[in-house]
Amino acid sequence: MSLTTFSKFYYGFTITESNNALDFNEGGPELQATLNSGDYSLEEFTAEIARAMNVTGALTYTVSVNRTTRFITIASTSNFSLLSGTGTRIGTGAWSLIGFTATDKTGASTYTGTIGAGSVYLPQAIVSEHVPSEDWLEKIDASVNESASGDVQVVLFGDARYIQLNIRLATDKTISQCQPQIETQVNGIANLRAFMDYAITKAKFDFIPDRSNANNFYTVLLDRTEESRQGTAYRLKQIKNAPGYRETGTLVFKLVEV
Repeated sequence: MSLTTFSKFYYGFTITESNNALDFNEGGPELQATLNSGDYSLEEFTAEIARAMNVTGALTYTVSVNRTTRFITIASTSNFSLLSGTGTRIGTGAWSLIGFTATDKTGASTYTGTIGAGSVYLPQAIVSEHVPSEDWLEKIDASVNESASGDVQVVLFGDARYIQLNIRLATDKTISQCQPQIETQVNGIANLRAFMDYAITKAKFDFIPDRSNANNFYTVLLDRTEESRQGTAYRLKQIKNAPGYRETGTLVFKLVEV
């Protein structure tokens, strides 16, 4: 089923020892919450922030996100402070990834970031070769056994669903008004390269088929590319007879249960 809308991807929610710190207080001494290392979808990331703060503080914390803006809100049952500018572990803070500036937030029970959490990639054209997950189902580690009498037994270990697409027409060129099917991005090729650099780490990300409806999304990881059956390599190819335009070739994403 061909897409008729521009898509987008939310990515970049990887936590390591270099960005796992959340320093805050509840009116007393500094409290130090630590995020678990790993890669997260946007929804998983908000849940991990809540987990880390709830196991550290005495208050009850909830963390939510506006999926259109990617602004994350941290709320509690009473006033608290986020030490995003003065925390002891500011050098390894997760604040910029969450979308908070390097200034302490004090005197309230709810704070909302002013920067979109993580990163977003906007394909410059409607993606092609699209196969939705509803149309691609694979049995995991299926084993088919046939007895001498002709009886067939299939042993299954679950299902896997996939999405296929090709990201085309990435370019740094300024697009004329007579080409509304392509969006201008000054760093269009670099933007695609940054997204693919992340995708081949096998980390999770969100695919949003219609970028105007961010609440309809699929959490996926890169399963394979034309360059790698393991999904650990890519090559941006020059589009034939279109100098300055690149494409990824066929990409296959695997749906992830979150």
